[in-house]
Amino acid sequence: AAWRETDGGEFRTSDCLRRPRRRYRRRQNAHGTANATTLGAMSATTLAKARPRAGEPRRVLVTGGAGFVGSHLVDALLARGDHVLVMDNFFTGSMRNVEHHLGNNSHGKFEIIRHDVVEPFLLEIDEVYHLACPASPIHYKFNPVKTIKTNVIGTLNALGLAKRCKAKFLLTSTSE
Repeated sequence: AAWRETDGGEFRTSDCLRRPRRRYRRRQNAHGTANATTLGAMSATTLAKARPRAGEPRRVLVTGGAGFVGSHLVDALLARGDHVLVMDNFFTGSMRNVEHHLGNNSHGKFEIIRHDVVEPFLLEIDEVYHLACPASPIHYKFNPVKTIKTNVIGTLNALGLAKRCKAKFLLTSTSE
């Protein structure tokens, strides 16, 4: 059977009406050209994600970036030249820790998202630094269920995002 590329970027045989449509994943070989390899009958075409090259800015998500440790990490990432997205619900973090990046100082490479990591989120990123955790016995006692949800469900959501985007992932937390 002859292979041809359709308008949607899929590869099919000319007799595809008689059998289920087969989908293919495009992968780049050493020369930078795309090869099609069969994955059987899949629900959607998957494209390999291109990694940023050395020296190019990365899109970095810092969960809990308005906290003490997170805000210092954000400073270092911006100094490195990365595009930084901070996700925080301000349960223990403070806007004062990151507000100096909101003006013209960051040249459009800084965004802050008020969102709880317990709720699912979809972003396109290259790296995830997961620092979201109420790290104080005072906060544990105030709302222990929220602490557990943040540590378990929030981490699962961040891992799911990293897996979907094929991003690097770093998890830090306290010993509690």
